[in-house]
Amino acid sequence: IYSLTALPAFTDVVTVGSGITDTAFACTLLDADGSMEVGMLEARDACSGATVRNGRHIMPTLYHDYHNLKKKHCTQAAKQIIQFMLSHLEKLISAAEEETEENQCCKYDAFFDKDVFEKVKEKLGRYLEELPSEKGGWGTTKGSAEMRLADGVCGVISTTGSAMHPYRLVAGILSRLLKTYSSFRLYTHTPCLSIYDNIIHTPRGDGRPTSLRQCGKRSFLCVAI
Repeated sequence: IYSLTALPAFTDVVTVGSGITDTAFACTLLDADGSMEVGMLEARDACSGATVRNGRHIMPTLYHDYHNLKKKHCTQAAKQIIQFMLSHLEKLISAAEEETEENQCCKYDAFFDKDVFEKVKEKLGRYLEELPSEKGGWGTTKGSAEMRLADGVCGVISTTGSAMHPYRLVAGILSRLLKTYSSFRLYTHTPCLSIYDNIIHTPRGDGRPTSLRQCGKRSFLCVAI
């Protein structure tokens, strides 16, 4: 999925990168206003960066994050951050369901050290006590024969989760955008060489977007912005 046309001299928005963040951004813009001209630059193949290297699991250990956040900030701030993370999780699963890429599954964290397991159980207990809305999805057990766990496992923490294929999800969304919106153009193998005075320089020509968005480690492009 790519565009062979030259970069237009003027466009509404240009994103540098074609991973999950840039794709979500472009999708949100176009679904809100299909007439908006959006260009996406990718130095390699579409969705070939960090997104495609990520694992398939959508199951963060929020109870562990919660206690670290409490130490760094405060209880109220920790709760707000966790709720934000949970809302992000719901949106990601919803988007994956729309693209038929999401699968419900169970997550099991197995522990070989009894003391560590007891400390983690205590953390989980406090997390569920302070965020009661999360009580339905967690459990602790010593493990069962059906799990076929390795010898020495002394405890298991279980929860529900989801799994998806990052590349298929993002590539599917990009393909849909290209078919649905004629104003969307994807330029693969088109690196952004430099940005000066809001002009983007690429091997396909130069362009001046009304708005520019980039995500990732591209500090060399930020110097002249």
